[in-house]
Amino acid sequence: IGLLLRMEEYEKRAGGTAWRPTLAFSFQAETELMASEILSRKATPEQLPRVLVTLADKPLRGGSGNGFDAANRAAAAAAEFDEIPY
Repeated sequence: IGLLLRMEEYEKRAGGTAWRPTLAFSFQAETELMASEILSRKATPEQLPRVLVTLADKPLRGGSGNGFDAANRAAAAAAEFDEIPY
């Protein structure tokens, strides 16, 4: 059995946030076929390559909004580099 894990951000009871692994997908390791492909009796894996492309960490939504703050700071820093004459 092959497992694809996604890191998920969560709020701690004591405050703050942390990351934990969560199960995203499973597949047959030898053939790389996912369950629906096995049931459809497919011989070549088609879903796993597509799933791998979309697999990403899952940041916390709402709550503190730290993801948006970090993105705004990064955009502001990039704008400052545009003003530097090279």
